[in-house]
Amino acid sequence: INAEYMGAEPRRPAITDMVLLNPHNYSLVCAATTAGSVHILRDYVMPGRVRTVSGFRVVPSDNLWKQWACILDWNQLSGFLCVASQPNVVTAWSLASERYHQNICLGVEMHITTMATDPASGQLLSLGCTDGALHTFDLRAADASVPRASLREHTSRVLRVHRQASNDHQLVSAAVGGDVRVWDLRQTRGSLRSFDAAGKKSLTAAAVHHQAPLVACSTQSLRLHVLNLEGEALGSIAFHPSGRLHTSAWLGTRMPISCLAFHPLKPWLAAGDTDSLISLYRSSG
Repeated sequence: INAEYMGAEPRRPAITDMVLLNPHNYSLVCAATTAGSVHILRDYVMPGRVRTVSGFRVVPSDNLWKQWACILDWNQLSGFLCVASQPNVVTAWSLASERYHQNICLGVEMHITTMATDPASGQLLSLGCTDGALHTFDLRAADASVPRASLREHTSRVLRVHRQASNDHQLVSAAVGGDVRVWDLRQTRGSLRSFDAAGKKSLTAAAVHHQAPLVACSTQSLRLHVLNLEGEALGSIAFHPSGRLHTSAWLGTRMPISCLAFHPLKPWLAAGDTDSLISLYRSSG
């Protein structure tokens, strides 16, 4: 999929985030762009047959001159698509009715870097920010812009927040500083546990498995670490310094990893690098 399917934009946009809608049936791709718009596409696996199903603009018309890195989160249960289209604003859209639902404003000038809704109801939205803060909002509340909980233990930009399907109250977060923290949102005195995922090295990307207690983190030193949520290292993937690949676990790129994603059910991991190469890994156990 490239920008040619993104409609009549004023200039060729860059895709900043994508999610799958209806992933277990007739799935659609939802893509956000730097032009401040969201596009829903079908037949995306068929070359030459990609078609636009729907699309809408998420950035106010007076801000179109700015390049926003839109972030998406889709909840299949509620049918809400949450879009962080401006630094401190999240907009919830109901795709079932194709209507705007509500805005959530943080009230301070900080950039939202990641977000996730709870899989049980789809009504609790957790956000990670550039200052390391985590905020959780209730979309059902009369004033949804008042956070239900605010957590401040990370000291660097939050790379990933994740709500696991296997635990309704658990929140997992990872920050650039290398610390991964596990939280219980029923109590906000502090994280349940934290661990250093990469030997005090800065992280470039992180991902948490939807079902299994697995977290993957990548570093600037071209190393990919896989751990459980207790902080125990399960494996490490790296490119051999001599240029030869490890036979047990190797990284298919010499470029820094920019994004990671687990398969929703299987212990498979995809890694994308800054040179547009995607590597796929699966457990040998």
